[in-house]
Amino acid sequence: MIKLFNAFMFKLTRDLTFRIMLIIGASLAVLTATIFFILDQTGASASMGFGQDFKVATGQSMLVFSMSPAQNFGIAIPINLAVFIVLEFTQGTIRNKVIVGNSKFKIYASTYLCGLVFAIAIMLVYVGVCFALGSLSGGFDANGMAFTSSGAGKVSPQFLFRLVIVTVMTYFTTVAFTTFVATLFRNVGPCIPLVVIPITMLAMLSLITTMTLAGVDTGVENNVFIENLANVSKFLNPLHAACGYEVNFLTDVPLNQAIHYVMSNDTFVAAIINNLIYTALFFTLGAFIFAKRDIK
Repeated sequence: MIKLFNAFMFKLTRDLTFRIMLIIGASLAVLTATIFFILDQTGASASMGFGQDFKVATGQSMLVFSMSPAQNFGIAIPINLAVFIVLEFTQGTIRNKVIVGNSKFKIYASTYLCGLVFAIAIMLVYVGVCFALGSLSGGFDANGMAFTSSGAGKVSPQFLFRLVIVTVMTYFTTVAFTTFVATLFRNVGPCIPLVVIPITMLAMLSLITTMTLAGVDTGVENNVFIENLANVSKFLNPLHAACGYEVNFLTDVPLNQAIHYVMSNDTFVAAIINNLIYTALFFTLGAFIFAKRDIK
């Protein structure tokens, strides 16, 4: 399998799609940082109600904002990964690997591992450039205010560390799911919606439940139901911790400093466990089906 992985990696480093994705990721990161910088320079960020010193172009803001696996650039990664894997079938690469005597399990495992490298490498470029430019523009304060897709609030070193860990874990699941779908259908047409729709819906579910519990009006009146839904989502939704941020409200501080993003111990542990379970489930199911089907 090492030879298969090395061969796959050799092809990946020379793949045009992969190179284009790296360029797009870096370019989008520069564009995002530029927009945030302009908001700060024009005073638009200060008018958001979080104080005159509030800036969106900071290291902590860019880090949190850019890491979402289902928003911004994150959703483009499973789409392009699905295309990349499907091309392995349509170009006959998978068939050639079988013909020369490689076991189907090893082929599937190497495909998953290379898909993981594909996803994490692209995300590292995007997040890394965003974080670097944000830090250069507005500095980095692990205990400062951060701008996110659900608003703004104070972060902490523990929250940022845990967010990075669970985000990486979601990519283990996302890649396993994408590999499963791509090797099952072997056609770009059905693969893209079957990959994008579940990821988007799970992310939206997490965001809605956490925003509602935080007191944000989303049009849902039954908060008891939302609380129960959030508890279920915490243990069953692999994107819950990475896309929906829990909030603590402090009562003894000014309003613009009262919102604190947190990630509780049970949410953190649940995110790690359920992502490992989903990864193992999709990998095992995908490898089993792949081994049973003929390669045309």
